[in-house]
Amino acid sequence: MNLRDSLLKTIAFFDLFDFPLTAEEIKDHLYQYDRPVHIAEIKGTLAQMVEEGQIDEIKDYFVLKGRTQLPETRKARRFIAEKFWNRV
Repeated sequence: MNLRDSLLKTIAFFDLFDFPLTAEEIKDHLYQYDRPVHIAEIKGTLAQMVEEGQIDEIKDYFVLKGRTQLPETRKARRFIAEKFWNRV
């Protein structure tokens, strides 16, 4: 599998859970890519994909086209989770 396919599949998987990823998180969870890859290569490929209209980048998060609300959803969920962690 090439890097572009792996990046797109990684973003799509996390999209199922309404969870956008940063480039670093994508690198940590890269789907079925067995070759070593540097974060600069990932960021460059993601930038090309954004430029070509395959994905969107909102506030350093990468999402599928049309899913621009996901960074706000993630922010809201983090706030809720922190409230629960304080109770624990």
